[in-house]
Amino acid sequence: MAHPHNPNIRTRLYRTGDKIDMYDEYMCWAGRKNREVKLNGHRIQLEVVEMELMRAKLVQNVVALKHTSSISNGNHLVACVVYENGQRHFDTLLAEARRRLPKYMVPELIEFEQLPLNSSGKIAHRGMSELLEQRLQRRHACVLAANTPDFKWLSMTERQLKQLWAQILIAVPTEAIDRESNFFLLGGTSLAVTALLGHIHKIFNVALQTDQVYQNPLFNDQALVIEQGQNGQKCSHVKSVTDVMQEDVKLFSDRIEFLSSKAPQRKGIRNVLLTGATGFIGPFLLQELLKAPGIGKIRCLVRAITGDQALKRLLDNLKRYGHSVTESVKSQIEAVAGDFSQPMLGLETNAYSRLVDQTDVVYHLGVHVDYTQPNSSHVEANVRRTYHLLKFACDGHLKPFHYISSISAFGETGLMKEDGLLEEDQSLERYLEPVLQYENGYGQSQWVADEMVSRLMRRGFPAAIYRLGLVLCSSSNGVGNPDDFMGRLFSDCARLGPYPLLLNQRKEVMAVDHVATILKVISTSDQNLGHAYHITPDVGKSIDMNELSN
Repeated sequence: MAHPHNPNIRTRLYRTGDKIDMYDEYMCWAGRKNREVKLNGHRIQLEVVEMELMRAKLVQNVVALKHTSSISNGNHLVACVVYENGQRHFDTLLAEARRRLPKYMVPELIEFEQLPLNSSGKIAHRGMSELLEQRLQRRHACVLAANTPDFKWLSMTERQLKQLWAQILIAVPTEAIDRESNFFLLGGTSLAVTALLGHIHKIFNVALQTDQVYQNPLFNDQALVIEQGQNGQKCSHVKSVTDVMQEDVKLFSDRIEFLSSKAPQRKGIRNVLLTGATGFIGPFLLQELLKAPGIGKIRCLVRAITGDQALKRLLDNLKRYGHSVTESVKSQIEAVAGDFSQPMLGLETNAYSRLVDQTDVVYHLGVHVDYTQPNSSHVEANVRRTYHLLKFACDGHLKPFHYISSISAFGETGLMKEDGLLEEDQSLERYLEPVLQYENGYGQSQWVADEMVSRLMRRGFPAAIYRLGLVLCSSSNGVGNPDDFMGRLFSDCARLGPYPLLLNQRKEVMAVDHVATILKVISTSDQNLGHAYHITPDVGKSIDMNELSN
């Protein structure tokens, strides 16, 4: 924190209860004692949530907590708030929370008239979860009775759907749910979608698809889709996934303007902006770039609130995969706290302009992988983030853009019997209808982002695309990613005993250190721009899944 009495003193102060990690001479704030929770795979500092809500100046008091609800049977990040002057600012405060916090840290808001205090006058955190559950149970009883005025003018379908929304979005006041309400802007998640689909099938006897919810997030549209399903009509509000994918490519690529004359002839030292350094492949590529001639400062964009948090995440991840963090490494890397799902990468204007001027080349590895969710739930993470980084590469001087994609971008091309080999620079558009409409949401979003970069390359944009196969552990030390699909599959198989029998399934397996070396060799020469590269084993050298299990 800044000095509380003299803002001119630049020394940062720490409070009793702060957790500090030391990295040689670096002192990194690691949160507050016992106020960190883990939710949906993310570690969340509850004090940070509280601090950002207080900064909005709409509340007198706030307590953030992780709450397990008996109503929804799920875990929720909830903020119990006392509004300023007793005036409710639900919509405004929720908008402020989205602006100030990463998506995974935006809480559900519950209004209290006052919060309990302990003998020293501080908020009593102990017992807040029980107090919250009592409040939610009383509200849920009113929802089930549908006896509040906001239910009065609704049709029967709308009334029942509103009850479902209120049951699943436990913190949202019923009066905040109207015909124009957006399920996701009110706090709906992929888990909430699954719950909603189950309840809709049980109550209305209509089996909706996941995409129908994502394409119809508004309350009145969902009610219409349900009524059409009950009447046996084809839903007029749902587009085919391939139409949506084509529209997304055009929408985002048409927004990007650049002048090829803005691309300077690069000589000497190059400064790099790298995303994905807190993932699996990113640390290995970072190590290779550090050894490459002509590479200067490497700035890693890390999703974090502060620079200290960003640096800690970066250094922890390097050590996790066995990379040494020497003084030389520390002097060449810099962690930039931001969020590339946001315009200007989540940075202030001055910081963004400075980063634009300091960057000579961009490497984009950051990606979201979820084999269970549709394309629409990947657009924010995989398509919009790529768009923001492409915009960054076009701002100021034009910067070469290295996009790390996946062979999932063209799906199971073997379904097209006439195709033998797929050439690297061949357009992927012909695989959209016959193949990609059957691909999972991750692969579909990869096609959109891949095609967006490809179209820009055809217009003269200095970029290269690298489509990776299945990247597994390092060939030198065996270190792999325990949290990806294959890591979890094999660890569970080893723990439980049985292995899946996967007939006719082959994987294009590559060791992560080999992939990083190949990426470095190709990307450090501008003569290789303007092309796509398949980073896979030689033709015919893929591995059968049963062989891999053995």
